[in-house]
Parts: sequence; C-alpha cells; structure tokens
Amino acid sequence: MTDGRQLPWTELVEALGEERLRDVRTGLEADGVNELDRDAFLLHRSAGALLRELVPEGGDPEVVNGYGALLHMIYLMWRHDWPLQHASPVYYRQLPPRVYWADNEPIDGLFVLENRGRVQALAVLGLNELRTGFTTMAAEAPLPLEAPESRDDGTDAFASMLPGGDRAGLKSVVNASELLWLTHG
Repeated sequence: MTDGRQLPWTELVEALGEERLRDVRTGLEADGVNELDRDAFLLHRSAGALLRELVPEGGDPEVVNGYGALLHMIYLMWRHDWPLQHASPVYYRQLPPRVYWADNEPIDGLFVLENRGRVQALAVLGLNELRTGFTTMAAEAPLPLEAPESRDDGTDAFASMLPGGDRAGLKSVVNASELLWLTHG
C-alpha cells in the first residue's frame, strides 16, 4: 500500500496465483515473445489461455480488450517487481486520492507502459476497500505527448464535470489526451 491505500493488483494476483504468472513467463521466454508487446503477449498460448479463464462468458470485444490490457499490465508489473514510480518501462502511478475523476468514479492511478516510442495507460477507477473490483479506462499514443488542449465544448482540459467539483479542487478526465497526460504529471 501507498498512502494507506490498497493497490489494484493485490487481490487479482492472489486469485491468479504467482504460479500462473510464472507459467506465462516460461512460455513467453521459450518462444522468444517480447513481453512488452501487448498483442504478441495476448496471442501467445499461455497468456491467451489465462485470459480466456478470466473473461466472463459471453464477454464482448470491449470486455475482452479490457481484461487483456489489465492482464498484460499486471503481468509486466509482476515481472518488474511492482514499481510505483517511473523507474522501468512499466510502472504504476498512484494519484492523489479522490482528486481526478472519470465516469463519476475517482481515479486511483494508472498502469503505464512505455515501449517503442509509445505510451499505454490503463487507469484504475473506483478502487476502494468496500468494493470488489474496479473499472478501467485505457489509452495509448506516440511519444512525446502533447499537452491536452481545451475540450470540444470549450472547457479547459481537466475541468471538473462533477457538480461543485471546480470549487472543491476536483479534476475530470474525459478523453485519451487527458488520461495520457497524467502518465507524466
């Protein structure tokens, strides 16, 4: 935990078991698969089998994509000893509690992967000890990132969408540009 808050991967790794992650690593290494490449990772038989077990029956493509992104980030975090700062190509950036919001849920932090001139971010929303699970929001773009511009409706980037949010110092993330900018904040 950091700042007394739980981290989004604890229960998932316990449920999966580290043995499953070691099996995936063994399979990827045996076949020479670049684990940083999400597509190659998910298409490999060992990671693909684990993904099929995780996705609820009848999951639509968006659900499968979300679970795939989460499995990939969890695996990479495990492989890199759970970094909480920008010290490796993958890390988790925990944000100040209940300051950034998306889809009316607070953003705890972001899994970040920087690889081959691109950045991928997977935000964790709604994480708290009273809730089982959390929501995710993903985005990716080439590096270097450009600062987000005003939104289509003319409001500033990160302007709160919550009633009274501006007065309370809350910020909203409504698009990929804003989400990605949080990776380097």
